[in-house]
Amino acid sequence: DRRWLFVQKTETTYQFDVYDLQDPEKEPANFIVPATILTNPEIASTLKLIEWSTDNRHVVFERKYADNSEFLLLDREKPAESININRTFGITPTVVSLRNKHFDEIYYLDTIPGVMRLANLSNKTISAPILEQVIDYKSYGDDIVLYVTKKDVETNKAEFRILENDKSYSLKK
Repeated sequence: DRRWLFVQKTETTYQFDVYDLQDPEKEPANFIVPATILTNPEIASTLKLIEWSTDNRHVVFERKYADNSEFLLLDREKPAESININRTFGITPTVVSLRNKHFDEIYYLDTIPGVMRLANLSNKTISAPILEQVIDYKSYGDDIVLYVTKKDVETNKAEFRILENDKSYSLKK
């Protein structure tokens, strides 16, 4: 319902004012990213909002520092329960998105070039590869993924496909 707005404070990377858009007269809450979930928190970094969960409580940020990046799942209501997705699953993804915008299922592109997987926060598991040779993707709902792949196409070409319920369809031949 797009109720909450995170506004990063100018004086620090890890502090936000959180506005309740349903109550604009209310003073914003202060949110501080827990240093314990950050790798090398003292290194200069930037944060980029990736996606809000539909529970209006969890939000994914990408943190870039030095030549590295990590993905954080912040809990607006209980900051201490925020997690570092990379550390929690022992992964170094290049792209992350929430499956059906639910915070407990996370699609990601692995550092193994082009391998897409699903990480489940509830049971701390990682799926076998869902797709391979993926260049980029966009998930929608429970089981739809629009993706660009080099798999089974001519050299130096790519193709847009849709994965729906474990079946892949080419958008154009």
